[in-house]
Amino acid sequence: MYVFACSCTSNLFGFCCQTFFSDENILPLACYKPDWVPFYSFWFLQVLVIFFGVNMAVICLDTLIMTLIVLTHIQFRLLNHEVENLYSYGLGQGNRKYFVNKLKKIVRHHNFLLEFTQKINMTFSETFLTYMGIIIIAICIEMYNLSTGLSCFTAYQLKILLMRPRKHSVEPTSVNGTRIWKTHSLPKILSCKASRECL
Repeated sequence: MYVFACSCTSNLFGFCCQTFFSDENILPLACYKPDWVPFYSFWFLQVLVIFFGVNMAVICLDTLIMTLIVLTHIQFRLLNHEVENLYSYGLGQGNRKYFVNKLKKIVRHHNFLLEFTQKINMTFSETFLTYMGIIIIAICIEMYNLSTGLSCFTAYQLKILLMRPRKHSVEPTSVNGTRIWKTHSLPKILSCKASRECL
């Protein structure tokens, strides 16, 4: 429980601290914010999305699997301790029955742990493999986007720039008496490496 709480708090603080340590209003997640929406209302909405959408989805699964593995490891350590202390009472006439009962209990506990670990492997192996595969693919795509300079956010900004008229990118012209809007070509805008250069 403490590991989960610390992970959620550190991730949330890591995403949101840049807003408080910067002179500019920086959102935790880069996205388009309309001018009429107050900054801190939008910031709070993004913090909720990060906490419930990212932390609860990703960290819960990681914490669950880690908890199951750690608790199983502890059970094996306890079983090992019982086996090491099995002969400490001696095999006298009165202790023989106690020894046999203790040995049966240890064998049952060992069989239970083997079945439990097999169930964990059968339950989580394919799911966790798929989960890790998706994470690796997502990280590779994001790293490619960051290395090329045209991220999904930049593409989204460019789409917004092309949809609404701006003074520096749109000019009214007249063709056959009809007024139309002439925009700059898309390759010229896409040639910008950073989104701030395009604005």
